[in-house]
Amino acid sequence: MDGVRAERPSVRREDTAYFFGIRGISALVIMIFHCDMMVWYLPHRSVPAIYDALTSWLRYGDFRVVPFFVISGYLLTLPATKAHDWPLGRSLGGFFKRRFTRVVFPYYFALAFSLVLFIAWRDYIGDPAHIKGLVLGTLAHIALVHNLNGKTALFINDTLWTVGLEVQCYVLMALVFLPLMRRTGAFAPVTVVIAAVVIGFGTRALFGETVDDTRPWFVPIFALGMAAAALKNQAFPVFARIERAVPWGTIWIVFAVLGVALTISEGGDPPYWRCWPSVMALGVAFASFVIYLRGARSGSPARLALPLVKLLETKQLSFLGRFSYSIYLTHFPIYRLLLALVAARTDSVWIQGGLGLFVFTPVCLAAAYAFHVRFERPFASAGAAKNVEIAAAKPPDPRRVRTSVEIGAARPPDPPRARTHGPSAEGEHAALSRSGLPKGLPPGV
Repeated sequence: MDGVRAERPSVRREDTAYFFGIRGISALVIMIFHCDMMVWYLPHRSVPAIYDALTSWLRYGDFRVVPFFVISGYLLTLPATKAHDWPLGRSLGGFFKRRFTRVVFPYYFALAFSLVLFIAWRDYIGDPAHIKGLVLGTLAHIALVHNLNGKTALFINDTLWTVGLEVQCYVLMALVFLPLMRRTGAFAPVTVVIAAVVIGFGTRALFGETVDDTRPWFVPIFALGMAAAALKNQAFPVFARIERAVPWGTIWIVFAVLGVALTISEGGDPPYWRCWPSVMALGVAFASFVIYLRGARSGSPARLALPLVKLLETKQLSFLGRFSYSIYLTHFPIYRLLLALVAARTDSVWIQGGLGLFVFTPVCLAAAYAFHVRFERPFASAGAAKNVEIAAAKPPDPRRVRTSVEIGAARPPDPPRARTHGPSAEGEHAALSRSGLPKGLPPGV
């Protein structure tokens, strides 16, 4: 029996430290994808077939931000699983204040940085930005509605569309999804996904291709993260039975394979709308993966999960994950300007691609880390410190102490809720992580 057991590894993960690694990989893949796309559209004599064969796979699908949306929905919902009524936090205003501090403040600094490089790039290529368009585009970005219009969604900095959609997901979560979950009780994980599908795909059905740059079908991806977290709510015993009964490991593998197959079938640089099947399949795969790792599982999926989690928790990927938000916010305008400088001096795709990958990528990473230290981490650290102070100042409930003594359990009082209601999803992550408070965990974008 011992020998058999040794051949059937089990997984039991009660923290989400591997989220750092997933974010690190996703940020790196996004960087390389954007670098390749820019090189591809630069002026050059021709693209050799061998270069195309080596790089064409980078342009497949639109899946690269799927993990960010699932993780964001998951971490933001965890505090709501502490009670039957799915509490949002200390207050609705507090929730939005924490989100604004953690996500939007760094975004505004990145917007200013991107605006300077955008103007410099447009001037350098001989196509100066028109003042009216620049002002209107900037105002749309400040209001976080730039992703709702195809003319501004990819204006100034292409990557910022996800921040707009992410903030809109926060609004839906607070004003639509959590109230719906409170009304539907044990059906909450299902109803939140159904509601998100109706909103996401209903928007596409109503407005057609005019909202394709908005990509509203990522709203259900955010909701999948919420549903995965919702199953942790111990106020509903049926959720524990569902976690034990459903083969989450098998679902994860099947939908991951399906998502990869659909991504390949979509081809290189496909229209956004054509990518929704692969996006949904990979969203289901990742949400199932998170649920699977949360429990104790054995068999074939565990043999794949164990080395994968070990890889995701390596120091290198964890380090990238800790400032992946800054990577995401800043890399695009840097690549764009530097590659334009190269294109003015050579039309060799090999030189352009080589410099982009091996020289400009480290430059972008260094700049992103400097941005993280100066403009992202201070907001996360200040919020986390304030949250710890609130938790420490809150006295324990004497009734809970008396009950523990009476039954002889000598059990300390439950930690104050404020510890898991930090300034962002990253505060909840810190409460779960073995390593304590992380230094600047990026948000879901």
